[in-house]
Amino acid sequence: MLTVQVVLFDGFDLLDAIAPYEVFCAAAMYAENALSVEFVTAEGPRIVTSGINGLKIEASGRLNPERTGIILVPGASGDVEGDGPNSPPAILSRALNTELAGLIERALGQKDIIVATVCGGSLLLAMGGGLEGRPAGTPPLGQNGI
Repeated sequence: MLTVQVVLFDGFDLLDAIAPYEVFCAAAMYAENALSVEFVTAEGPRIVTSGINGLKIEASGRLNPERTGIILVPGASGDVEGDGPNSPPAILSRALNTELAGLIERALGQKDIIVATVCGGSLLLAMGGGLEGRPAGTPPLGQNGI
């Protein structure tokens, strides 16, 4: 069974997490449950507050950097005007000050795990040094390619 772990952290971008979650859940229905999808955090099961509007979502598990499958890291959602405490870079910095950076680093070292990001999620990996020597890209802050 393929496992998809969608990582949540306080200030995550809702669309970055919910849209892939829904797509993978739909795939699970059509693949006769050959894959499982769950929201995870570095700390384990807990309520996680999204960015900007503060919607709370319950993560059911702890990020497992040795579990074969896909780890999906969303970006952050916050004030894109300025560099205050609610800006995406500040939110991502706080997320990196948890166990998340170490867990993702361990996952990047596994050959049977795909670590994927959505939008600014790649910034989280870059800020933690996880993209050193790896190709990566993301749209400029605040631009979603619309």
